[in-house]
Amino acid sequence: MAPGGVVAVTGATSGVGKALAEELAQLGYGVVVCGRDEEKVKETVRSAARRAANPDLVSGATFDLESLASTRAGAAAVAAAARGPLEGLVLNAGCWPTTLRLTEDELEVALQTNHVAQHLLFRELARAGAPLARVVSLSSSAHASTRKDAL
Repeated sequence: MAPGGVVAVTGATSGVGKALAEELAQLGYGVVVCGRDEEKVKETVRSAARRAANPDLVSGATFDLESLASTRAGAAAVAAAARGPLEGLVLNAGCWPTTLRLTEDELEVALQTNHVAQHLLFRELARAGAPLARVVSLSSSAHASTRKDAL
């Protein structure tokens, strides 16, 4: 995949995801900024476009991985937002809840957000015909906050 190809990045409104989206845009890649907060997605799109080799190749898609219905709709939004064939997908979004909470789909929130919904997004994009030459799944350092004796 070379500059000019389009990459979607989940969790792209802060941290590593935002830095990656901005860097990819600066290097000449098309970027679909994915996040659950519409205002943060718009802000990151503007930020990445300012740094982009081609600002017209930066777009956004808003959806929430805590909802499988929203994730399915998000796959369609990502495909529609991509300015060209979607060749890459960076699965960066994640959460580390400190209390047990279930999603509307009755799954534990971290399991759904960090794994199930990310896989669903990939599957829906692949099913829609996205070439997806590269799929990268990132991990956090959240494991460092666990008690060593609990392992």
